[in-house]
Amino acid sequence: MNDHVVCVHRASPDARIAPLKSDSLSAIIDTMSHIAENRRVNSSVLKALSILDAFGPERNQLSASELGELTGLTRGSLYPILYALEDRGYLRRLSRSRYAVGFRLVELANLVLRELDIEKSARPSLRKLASELDVNAHLGILNGASALHLHREVGAEAVVVGEIVGWQAPAYCTAMGKVLLAQLPEDDQRRIMTSVRFEPRTAHTITETEALIRETRRIAACGHAVSLEEYHEGIVGIAAAVHDASGDACCAISISVTRPRYDREADALVDAVRKAVETVSEQLRNRGLVATTMRPRPMHSRKSESHRKNKEDDRHAT
Repeated sequence: MNDHVVCVHRASPDARIAPLKSDSLSAIIDTMSHIAENRRVNSSVLKALSILDAFGPERNQLSASELGELTGLTRGSLYPILYALEDRGYLRRLSRSRYAVGFRLVELANLVLRELDIEKSARPSLRKLASELDVNAHLGILNGASALHLHREVGAEAVVVGEIVGWQAPAYCTAMGKVLLAQLPEDDQRRIMTSVRFEPRTAHTITETEALIRETRRIAACGHAVSLEEYHEGIVGIAAAVHDASGDACCAISISVTRPRYDREADALVDAVRKAVETVSEQLRNRGLVATTMRPRPMHSRKSESHRKNKEDDRHAT
């Protein structure tokens, strides 16, 4: 472009700029159009992801109006994306305007689970734990500020509290979540917690970051975590972290029991969980398996940030 533009010095007010040649002007227009198109596509992708992010354990079915409120999308932006997600199987329409997550996401989730050999290695130990103790045994990983359940073995129907594959619970009030948080540096723990709105699930729930940090320090020192009715009244969770061939924590095993049983058998229950964890960790070491499930990822408040961005985009589009 330097061949086509005359440089103008500030000291020469009478100087004139030579017009751009047509091929240079076309190149600039093409470049700007390409940038604008990329921004439009990226915006559409983020809007679609904000719709999927709106669903959760307590919001497994949502109406179009609820999705609009949660994402900040206008009807003009919302409905085309809903139609596209439904068409590709990422959403299911349950009624005229009510939606649920589609089976395409289940297919993709299964691909992830197949890549996680830790689930295959842990299943026998989970089954044994559930059977011998007559408890529900869970395997999970840390997903941002949540404990994500990969597998469950049911041994006690009386204490089933809803954990299924893909189900997530707040890390700050579950034994699995707390023991996984305790494996991270405190700076990472604090960063993760900045995105969390602490909610008192019960009278025993930890609701402050500093209190949680003190708890994770204790967990790191003793090697296991206990959730004393912090998520469900009357239910106690016990968890310990599994370590892969690198020596790093990659997942956790937990069990759920009633409070009276925990009060009677606390030591035996903790020992059983720790033994199961040691067995799985040894299997991973023997196989030389190194997982990447505990790498901290950038955290942000997905709802508020996507809501703000979607409103800005819709405002610019009108």
